[in-house]
Amino acid sequence: MRWWRELPRRDVVTLLESVRVQPERITITGYERELFGGWSVDGACDTRRRVLVKWFGGSECVLDEDAAIADPYSGEEVLSTEVDVDHVYPLAAAWDFGAAQWDSSRRREFANDLDANLVPTMSAINREKSDLTPSEWMPAQQELRCDYSARFVAVAVKWELAVSMDDWSVMAKSCGIRAVR
Repeated sequence: MRWWRELPRRDVVTLLESVRVQPERITITGYERELFGGWSVDGACDTRRRVLVKWFGGSECVLDEDAAIADPYSGEEVLSTEVDVDHVYPLAAAWDFGAAQWDSSRRREFANDLDANLVPTMSAINREKSDLTPSEWMPAQQELRCDYSARFVAVAVKWELAVSMDDWSVMAKSCGIRAVR
Protein backbone atom coordinates (compact mmCIF):
# COMPACT_ATOMS: atom_id res chain seq x y z
CA MET A 1 0.00 0.00 0.00
CA ARG A 2 1.34 3.44 -0.90
CA TRP A 3 1.21 5.62 2.17
CA TRP A 4 0.07 8.71 0.30
CA ARG A 5 -1.62 8.92 -3.02
CA GLU A 6 1.01 10.45 -5.19
CA LEU A 7 0.01 14.01 -5.88
CA PRO A 8 0.40 15.41 -9.37
CA ARG A 9 3.24 17.90 -9.51
CA ARG A 10 0.84 20.80 -10.08
CA ASP A 11 -0.97 19.95 -6.81
CA VAL A 12 2.29 19.96 -4.84
CA VAL A 13 3.17 23.30 -6.47
CA THR A 14 -0.26 24.67 -5.48
CA LEU A 15 0.23 23.52 -1.87
CA LEU A 16 3.71 25.05 -1.73
CA GLU A 17 2.36 28.31 -3.16
CA SER A 18 -0.44 28.46 -0.60
CA VAL A 19 1.34 27.41 2.60
CA ARG A 20 2.29 30.17 5.03
CA VAL A 21 6.08 30.51 5.32
CA GLN A 22 8.00 31.95 8.26
CA PRO A 23 11.70 32.78 8.13
CA GLU A 24 12.48 30.12 10.75
CA ARG A 25 11.01 27.92 13.45
CA ILE A 26 11.01 29.71 16.77
CA THR A 27 10.41 27.61 19.87
CA ILE A 28 7.31 28.76 21.72
CA THR A 29 7.54 28.00 25.43
CA GLY A 30 4.81 26.01 27.15
CA TYR A 31 4.61 22.99 24.84
CA GLU A 32 3.51 19.77 26.50
CA ARG A 33 2.26 16.79 24.53
CA GLU A 34 -0.69 16.48 26.92
CA LEU A 35 -2.01 19.83 25.67
CA PHE A 36 -3.04 17.98 22.49
CA GLY A 37 -5.26 15.65 24.52
CA GLY A 38 -4.03 12.20 23.57
CA TRP A 39 -5.82 9.65 21.39
CA SER A 40 -9.56 10.11 20.94
CA VAL A 41 -11.70 7.13 21.85
CA ASP A 42 -14.78 6.17 19.85
CA GLY A 43 -16.48 3.20 21.47
CA ALA A 44 -13.80 0.62 22.22
CA CYS A 45 -11.41 1.93 19.56
CA ASP A 46 -8.93 4.77 19.90
CA THR A 47 -7.39 6.74 17.05
CA ARG A 48 -4.13 4.78 17.16
CA ARG A 49 -6.02 1.54 16.58
CA ARG A 50 -8.05 3.15 13.77
CA VAL A 51 -4.81 4.17 12.02
CA LEU A 52 -3.54 0.59 12.20
CA VAL A 53 -6.83 -0.83 10.87
CA LYS A 54 -6.83 1.75 8.05
CA TRP A 55 -3.30 0.82 6.99
CA PHE A 56 -3.08 -2.88 7.79
CA GLY A 57 -6.68 -3.83 7.15
CA GLY A 58 -9.47 -5.19 9.25
CA SER A 59 -12.89 -3.95 10.17
CA GLU A 60 -14.12 -1.58 12.80
CA CYS A 61 -11.58 -2.00 15.58
CA VAL A 62 -10.39 -5.50 14.66
CA LEU A 63 -6.94 -5.42 13.09
CA ASP A 64 -5.65 -7.92 10.54
CA GLU A 65 -2.68 -9.03 12.67
CA ASP A 66 -0.95 -10.90 9.82
CA ALA A 67 -0.92 -8.05 7.29
CA ALA A 68 2.24 -6.21 6.31
CA ILE A 69 2.72 -2.85 4.62
CA ALA A 70 5.61 -0.89 3.15
CA ASP A 71 6.80 1.51 5.84
CA PRO A 72 6.12 5.02 4.51
CA TYR A 73 9.49 6.34 5.69
CA SER A 74 11.78 3.41 4.85
CA GLY A 75 9.91 1.39 2.23
CA GLU A 76 10.65 -1.79 4.23
CA GLU A 77 7.92 -4.33 4.92
CA VAL A 78 6.57 -4.02 8.47
CA LEU A 79 3.92 -5.66 10.63
CA SER A 80 1.52 -3.79 12.88
CA THR A 81 3.44 -5.00 15.93
CA GLU A 82 6.58 -3.23 14.70
CA VAL A 83 5.19 0.29 14.32
CA ASP A 84 4.40 3.45 16.20
CA VAL A 85 1.90 5.95 14.86
CA ASP A 86 3.64 9.13 13.74
CA HIS A 87 2.32 12.66 13.39
CA VAL A 88 3.74 13.64 9.99
CA TYR A 89 3.57 17.28 11.11
CA PRO A 90 4.82 16.84 14.69
CA LEU A 91 2.85 18.17 17.63
CA ALA A 92 5.81 20.21 18.96
CA ALA A 93 6.35 21.78 15.54
CA ALA A 94 2.63 22.54 15.29
CA TRP A 95 2.84 24.26 18.66
CA ASP A 96 5.72 26.44 17.43
CA PHE A 97 4.03 27.25 14.11
CA GLY A 98 0.59 28.21 15.42
CA ALA A 99 -1.10 25.56 17.57
CA ALA A 100 -0.05 27.34 20.76
CA GLN A 101 -2.83 29.81 19.90
CA TRP A 102 -5.48 27.11 19.35
CA ASP A 103 -8.03 26.00 21.90
CA SER A 104 -7.79 22.50 23.35
CA SER A 105 -10.51 21.15 21.06
CA ARG A 106 -8.68 22.18 17.89
CA ARG A 107 -5.38 20.78 19.21
CA ARG A 108 -7.08 17.47 19.99
CA GLU A 109 -8.62 17.33 16.48
CA PHE A 110 -5.19 17.96 14.96
CA ALA A 111 -3.52 15.26 17.09
CA ASN A 112 -6.17 12.78 15.96
CA ASP A 113 -6.31 13.69 12.26
CA LEU A 114 -6.60 10.16 10.94
CA ASP A 115 -6.94 11.17 7.30
CA ALA A 116 -4.04 13.58 6.88
CA ASN A 117 -1.48 13.55 9.67
CA LEU A 118 -1.16 10.03 11.11
CA VAL A 119 0.90 7.21 9.60
CA PRO A 120 2.37 3.98 10.98
CA THR A 121 6.14 3.73 10.83
CA MET A 122 8.84 1.63 12.43
CA SER A 123 9.32 2.58 16.06
CA ALA A 124 13.02 3.37 15.61
CA ILE A 125 12.30 5.72 12.70
CA ASN A 126 9.50 7.44 14.61
CA ARG A 127 11.88 8.12 17.48
CA GLU A 128 14.62 9.32 15.11
CA LYS A 129 12.19 11.72 13.39
CA SER A 130 10.75 12.89 16.71
CA ASP A 131 9.53 16.50 16.41
CA LEU A 132 11.73 17.38 13.45
CA THR A 133 10.47 19.11 10.32
CA PRO A 134 11.56 18.48 6.69
CA SER A 135 14.67 20.69 6.84
CA GLU A 136 15.86 18.61 9.81
CA TRP A 137 14.72 15.12 8.81
CA MET A 138 13.74 13.34 5.61
CA PRO A 139 13.27 9.67 4.72
CA ALA A 140 16.62 8.12 3.82
CA GLN A 141 15.34 6.86 0.47
CA GLN A 142 15.22 9.65 -2.09
CA GLU A 143 12.10 8.22 -3.76
CA LEU A 144 10.08 8.55 -0.52
CA ARG A 145 10.97 12.19 0.13
CA CYS A 146 8.48 13.85 -2.21
CA ASP A 147 5.62 11.76 -0.82
CA TYR A 148 6.61 12.77 2.71
CA SER A 149 6.94 16.43 1.68
CA ALA A 150 3.55 16.38 -0.07
CA ARG A 151 1.90 14.97 3.04
CA PHE A 152 3.67 17.46 5.33
CA VAL A 153 2.72 20.53 3.28
CA ALA A 154 -0.86 19.23 2.81
CA VAL A 155 -1.23 18.97 6.60
CA ALA A 156 0.22 22.45 7.03
CA VAL A 157 -2.25 23.93 4.55
CA LYS A 158 -5.23 21.99 5.94
CA TRP A 159 -4.52 23.17 9.49
CA GLU A 160 -3.30 26.66 8.51
CA LEU A 161 0.13 26.02 10.04
CA ALA A 162 3.30 27.65 8.78
CA VAL A 163 6.53 26.08 7.64
CA SER A 164 10.01 27.58 7.83
CA MET A 165 11.70 28.87 4.70
CA ASP A 166 14.25 26.05 5.05
CA ASP A 167 11.42 23.47 5.27
CA TRP A 168 9.75 24.97 2.22
CA SER A 169 12.98 24.85 0.20
CA VAL A 170 13.74 21.24 1.17
CA MET A 171 10.20 20.12 0.32
CA ALA A 172 10.26 21.85 -3.07
CA LYS A 173 13.66 20.36 -3.88
CA SER A 174 12.55 16.86 -2.82
CA CYS A 175 9.77 17.05 -5.41
CA GLY A 176 11.98 18.50 -8.14
CA ILE A 177 10.23 21.87 -8.02
CA ARG A 178 12.16 25.03 -8.64
CA ALA A 179 11.33 27.99 -6.45
CA VAL A 180 7.76 29.18 -7.02
CA ARG A 181 7.72 31.72 -4.23
